[in-house]
Amino acid sequence: MIVLARAPFLVVLSGLVTTLALYGRVALWVLPPVAVLAAFGAIASSFCLDLKGQWRVAGCVLVLVFLCSLWVLFFLNRRPLLAPSVATTGVVVESRPWGRFTAVAVKTPQGGFVLSLPFATLTDGQRIRVKGVPSPSEAAPLPPGEEAIFERTASGTPGE
Repeated sequence: MIVLARAPFLVVLSGLVTTLALYGRVALWVLPPVAVLAAFGAIASSFCLDLKGQWRVAGCVLVLVFLCSLWVLFFLNRRPLLAPSVATTGVVVESRPWGRFTAVAVKTPQGGFVLSLPFATLTDGQRIRVKGVPSPSEAAPLPPGEEAIFERTASGTPGE
């Protein structure tokens, strides 16, 4: 119980660090119980047999770890919300030929967007007006070999 008495949130932190370390490596439903097990390990390593009421405190901390790991998973898995339509002005961050089209990364007050334009000759730093309906970045497949180019360009852009 020494860990809970001196640094109670260290146990919670151990569960959350375990959740973040295993995120993407195991199924999502496995993460909260694993976080609780990691926190239980930290608690169990410091239990004193002569203290009364430590199981109640430990149980509350383990419930807190479980709820915090669910909260972290919720925020890690949510998709960015896109406006139903966009009508704004922005600055061209990068412009590249993309087959018969020109791919343009635009920074706007509403966020960044990647545009696929069939007719544009835009230069970096140029100010343009954007109007349309955005779609999530995952919805538009890129031609083979183009993923690496637009991975850098589209970082921080929630939609196209």
